[in-house]
Amino acid sequence: MLVSHGAISSAGVPLTARVYLTLASWKRALSPGLDDDAIQEILVSYKNATLSAKDWGKAWHSWALFNTEVMSRYTLRGRPDIAGKYVVAAVTGYFYSIACASTTKGVDDSLQDILRLLTLWFNHGATSEVQMALEKGFTLVKIEMWLVVLPQIIARIHSNNRIVRELIQELLVRIGKGHPQALMYPLLVACKSISILRQRAAQEVVDKIRKHSGGLVDQAQLVSKELIRVAILWHEMWHEALEEASRMYFGEHNIDGMLAVLEPLHAMLERGAETIKENTFIQAYGHELLEAHECCLKYRATGEDAELTKAWDLYYHVFRRIDKQLPSLTTLDLHSVSPELLKCRKLELAVPG
Repeated sequence: MLVSHGAISSAGVPLTARVYLTLASWKRALSPGLDDDAIQEILVSYKNATLSAKDWGKAWHSWALFNTEVMSRYTLRGRPDIAGKYVVAAVTGYFYSIACASTTKGVDDSLQDILRLLTLWFNHGATSEVQMALEKGFTLVKIEMWLVVLPQIIARIHSNNRIVRELIQELLVRIGKGHPQALMYPLLVACKSISILRQRAAQEVVDKIRKHSGGLVDQAQLVSKELIRVAILWHEMWHEALEEASRMYFGEHNIDGMLAVLEPLHAMLERGAETIKENTFIQAYGHELLEAHECCLKYRATGEDAELTKAWDLYYHVFRRIDKQLPSLTTLDLHSVSPELLKCRKLELAVPG
């Protein structure tokens, strides 16, 4: 942590640091074209400002911004080899700027720097030099500073680049040690992603958090599962799926797409009911849906269109009955829709809402 003397306020900044920072600003204003010589002169002034006041966030912020600008210019000129070295300097500068802000005004004042740092990380974190700068920088910044950008970090948890992905997971595990509550729901959502890579990456983090917060993870998984069960009943799931399957079959003549939409719901019925409400659904619609599924399986085996015609006669009958029933499902008895949620008491987990 950057806590040796604490970040300094503007009033406590040495005069030499102020002079160097002002000099850098003047040189930048007088060099709109930014040729190589001007870049080096300006960098020297910014660097001297940081050396003269190592705990002055404004100097580090300015240094980082200018290095980012130079990196972008060399990239646009088709010189990624030169641009790369400025990424490391920018990353280091943002970390020090964020660390200084964390000891003075707080997270809000450094949010833009954190977002800029994330952009550099996700775009350039695959190189060993940037990776080393990131690993060192993480030791400078309070772990709480990352809470405000958790959505952005978790959004990249399945990065195609292994180095970036592993570093993201390492940071999330560190956050999870101090603030497991903040991670639970977004990670569990990622665990249900359609992307297999995203599922695996999120599950790896959850498994590591489980080692020190097992009870919390179990509670979060239970509550997450049951809230989904309450939020969308089997009636609603089938109503929506039959609408989508109908559009694919009758509108797009996409038989494979239709079957793909309905297959997970048939598999759900085969697993059986876990609540009174689900059992009621099976009693009301299970027989017809089973017959329809058998017709679909026969179609797969024989290719006979008549089997799909029979299936859709059954599906349509079920759809009409569900459509009439849905308006009456405005009040739900928790005992009927989620007895597990009803039994929850004195949770360690903070329930959303």
